[in-house]
Amino acid sequence: MRAPAGEETKVQPVPKATFHEAVFNRIKAGTDRYAPVVVPATYFFTGKTGAITDALHPVDPGVPRSHVQDDVWNWVWLRRVVYFLTVFATLFVAFIPFFVIYAPDVGHSSVGGFVVPIVNAAASFLPGFLEPWFVAFRNAPGFVLADNHQDRYRDYAASTNPGALRKATNHGSRKPGRNDAQH
Repeated sequence: MRAPAGEETKVQPVPKATFHEAVFNRIKAGTDRYAPVVVPATYFFTGKTGAITDALHPVDPGVPRSHVQDDVWNWVWLRRVVYFLTVFATLFVAFIPFFVIYAPDVGHSSVGGFVVPIVNAAASFLPGFLEPWFVAFRNAPGFVLADNHQDRYRDYAASTNPGALRKATNHGSRKPGRNDAQH
């Protein structure tokens, strides 16, 4: 809600979290390795009677725990990054048969001789429903291994800025028989 005109609004402080004593009993027992990473440095705790205490629970080490907690959050974020990288890599592999339609023969000349026999060997014992991926890998083995995309970059650069491309590639366009003094 908005404050009425002419009245000053006050921002309320963030309330302290309140934990039940059962949380700390569960942590102390350690039977299921329960250790919540969201316990702040300061909090209230309550017991069976409902009385709220503004002090650290005796089980909680306090400041040392909050320092270790920063490391735990770093691991949590790292796991998130790895999770999303895995999702994107899986989606890439799942859509490779569709990519080959738009970019046929990617890497066929550079890595095809090495990759195609490996793909054929794998296809000989893997299930038949994977056949679209085997066909895609045979037709465009550059999707299996890193490919040299210099030709594509050069074509793209030529279409966007031909003058800069000419300057950048002049060193490789020397004709045989010409000496360097003439350049």
